[in-house]
Amino acid sequence: MPKFIKPSYEILTSVSEDQKIYGGTYMDVKFICSLAFTCQLQALGFGELFKIKHVEYKFDDELIMIIPATFDDWDSKSKVFWKRAMHNAETNYLELKVAGRTLQEAEGVLPLDIETEIIVSTNLNLWIDIFNSGCSMDAHISMQELMIPLREDFKKQIPDFR
Repeated sequence: MPKFIKPSYEILTSVSEDQKIYGGTYMDVKFICSLAFTCQLQALGFGELFKIKHVEYKFDDELIMIIPATFDDWDSKSKVFWKRAMHNAETNYLELKVAGRTLQEAEGVLPLDIETEIIVSTNLNLWIDIFNSGCSMDAHISMQELMIPLREDFKKQIPDFR
């Protein structure tokens, strides 16, 4: 049975008073997120402007799935369907590996809710643009779930951050 976790982030870079020059200060943030979040981040159109330093998919014998943002609001039947789908994906993935398929072949059956770890590194000006898109009412709920509290954490570290 796969493990289920909530998405999270960690700010890896702290900014000192003398580094608060927006254009030149880079902030690194590690996200534990779904593959869907990663796709949404790239779909914002900033893909060439920031560096994704690290992407890791944890494809071991126990897969980790990211619980959808609105999961707590779902009815019990929908929750059972989703958990069953995640379990079936894990079973199919592991059976393909046992059958001798390569990792790249077997991962094709994995869902967008698979755990993904990424480290995003960019300057503060671009973080503002990312937050403007990722925190908007039009943004995907998985994007809002991480970007809104992350923006507040940026503001705590950098009081004049917009």
